[in-house]
Amino acid sequence: MEQRNRKKIEYAFYNFEKMRDDALEYLQDVRLSGLTVQYGKVGCGSGVSNPTEEKAIKCAEYEKMLWTEVVERTCIYFNWSIEKSIIEMKYFKGKKSGEIMRRLHIERTPYFYHLRRILHIAYQFALELGLFDNTCV
Repeated sequence: MEQRNRKKIEYAFYNFEKMRDDALEYLQDVRLSGLTVQYGKVGCGSGVSNPTEEKAIKCAEYEKMLWTEVVERTCIYFNWSIEKSIIEMKYFKGKKSGEIMRRLHIERTPYFYHLRRILHIAYQFALELGLFDNTCV
């Protein structure tokens, strides 16, 4: 996995709560506007003073929703496992690697093995949702 893809995935994990809240707000706005959402045509419309800017904003909000989905799917995939504990401690609680290894009673090599597994599965979900191609631009 490329370093930039890893950084995007880790950003989604570290900022999960904020992204989830933004995505929920986006969905609420869409629902209240009475419009139907065609995800293949996000940002298309008429009567907007700056359609390019509006498209970029909608695309960014939609992308946050997809990244939230990646994190949630990854957590479900690893439910009741050591990987789920690592996700919670590292990304959601902000614990350092040494503390995580100490609490889980694992050495450095298994810790990084589990971390690579987490990132690999998240990467697969991101690919599935089309987050690593440039269709929104």
